[in-house]
Amino acid sequence: ALLREKMVEVCADKFIVIVDESKLCEGLGPGFPLPVEITPFCHEHTLRTVAALPSCAGSEAILRMGSSSSNVNDGDEIAVTDNGNYIVDLHFKEPISDAPTMAKELKNTVGVVDHGLFCDMTTAVIIAGSDGISVKEAEAKAPLSQDELKKMVGYKSVDDYVESGMVVGLGTGSTAYYAVERLGQKLKSGELKDIVAIPTSVRTKEQAESLDIPLVTLDTHSKLDVAIDGADEVDPDLNLVKGGGGALLREKMVEVCADKFIVIVDESKLCEGLGPGFPLPVEITPFCHEHTLRTVAALPSCAGSEAILRMGSSSSNVNDGDEIAVTDNGNYIVDLHFKEPISDAPTMAKELKNTVGVVDHGLFCDMTTAVIIAGSDGISVKEAEAKAPLSQDELKKMVGYKSVDDYVESGMVVGLGTGSTAYYAVERLGQKLKSGELKDIVAIPTSVRTKEQAESLDIPLVTLDTHSKLDVAIDGADEVDPDLNLVKGGGGALLREKM
Repeated sequence: ALLREKMVEVCADKFIVIVDESKLCEGLGPGFPLPVEITPFCHEHTLRTVAALPSCAGSEAILRMGSSSSNVNDGDEIAVTDNGNYIVDLHFKEPISDAPTMAKELKNTVGVVDHGLFCDMTTAVIIAGSDGISVKEAEAKAPLSQDELKKMVGYKSVDDYVESGMVVGLGTGSTAYYAVERLGQKLKSGELKDIVAIPTSVRTKEQAESLDIPLVTLDTHSKLDVAIDGADEVDPDLNLVKGGGGALLREKMVEVCADKFIVIVDESKLCEGLGPGFPLPVEITPFCHEHTLRTVAALPSCAGSEAILRMGSSSSNVNDGDEIAVTDNGNYIVDLHFKEPISDAPTMAKELKNTVGVVDHGLFCDMTTAVIIAGSDGISVKEAEAKAPLSQDELKKMVGYKSVDDYVESGMVVGLGTGSTAYYAVERLGQKLKSGELKDIVAIPTSVRTKEQAESLDIPLVTLDTHSKLDVAIDGADEVDPDLNLVKGGGGALLREKM
C-alpha cells in the first residue's frame, strides 16, 4: 500500500511511526526488500530500467507475484495493487548507501509510480522493546554548508548534461572543482566513456590529469558539446560576472565554443543586477597597464566604478601581495568595483572589448544555456528563454518535418508521439523511409492511432520491452512554459508518451 500511504502521510504536519525493536537497522536494504510500484505498461522494460539505476547497483529486481500484500511470492499471476499497478521488489545484499539519492532516482524514472523509501518525513518513532517503550524524535537538520551546496550542483551538472562521447569544457573555481571531480568518478566507474575535456586553467588541468581525464585543447577540438563552470554573479537574464579566480579569458574562449554552457552556483550568487555584489574583472596587457586602467575607468558604461589593479595572486580579487597579479596568459587584471547595478551589461561588454589594451572581461552575456542553483530548498534549474520563439503563424507541418529532417538518422530507434503536430513527424519519417533517404529505422508509437498511422506508412515498429534505449523521440505539447516544462496528454496518451 506504499503509494496510498505516502500520499496521505506526506500531507501530515506530523508523521508518527510505530514499530517493535526488530525493525531497527543500521542501514536500509538487506533486512527487507524495497518495493517499487510501477505501471503495467511495458513493465519488463521498467523493471530493467530500475535495476540499472546507479543507486540500485547490486540489487536483484524481482516482480511480485500472487498477493500484492506480501513480498513473498505466493501465486502464478502478477500481483496487482489497489491502484492497478505492479510491484518490483529490490533485494539488497549491502545497506543502501544514500537513500535520499536513490529515492530521487527512482521517482524520476518514467514508468515508476512511487517507491517504498520514506525519506525526511518522520516526526518521531515509537519503539516497543524488551525494556518497554521508547520514543526517538527526528533531529533538526543543520543547513547545508557552502561546500555541500557547491558539490550538489557540480555533481548534478555532470549527471544531467554530460554523455559518453562528448567534448566537455571544464571551468575553474571552487564550484567547478566538483564538476571535474564528478566527471573523473564517472569515467573511472565506466559510466561515461570516450570523453575528452578542455580545461580553462592550469589548476583545472592539474586536477583533471590527477583524475585521468583525457585532455585536449581548442587547437584540436574547436567544437564542444557542453561546458560547465561556476559564476560570481548571475542576473535575472542569466548574464554573468566571472573571473574572480583569474581565468576569465580561457573560460570564455572555451565556453563560447560549447553548444551548451551550464552554470553552477549556490543561491548567494543570484542578484537583481550585476556589479555591486562582486567586482568585474578586466584582463589587460602589461604594456602601459596604468594607461589602460585609466581608459577603462573613463568608459561611459563604467562611470562611477573604481578601477583597482589586482595584486598578489591572480586567483583571488582580494589583494594579498605586493607584486602585480599575473594570469596564466601573462596578463594583468583590473577589478571594477561598482556601487550601483550595471544598467546595460551587453553595452558595457562591447565597450570593454573594443578598448585597445583590454584582452577580455568577466561579463558573459547571452551565453548561458542553464543555471543549476543550490539553495536552502534544494536544487533548481533555470534555463535561458528562447530568443526567437516560433510564431503562431508557423505551421505544424513545418515543425513536424523539421524535427525529422534535423534529428533522425539512419539506424536509429525513434519514439513517435501522438497528436496533430506529431502526425506530421510520423508522416515525414514515412516519406524518408520510402524514398530510401533513411534506412534501418525502427520506431515505438505512443498510442494506438500513431501505431495505425505508422503501419499505414510501412514504418517498422517495436516496443520498449525489446528496445529500452531510444536515440530520439518526437512529440507535440499542449503547453510549454519559459523553462520548457510541458503540459501533455490532451490526446489521452500521456503515460505511454512519457514512458
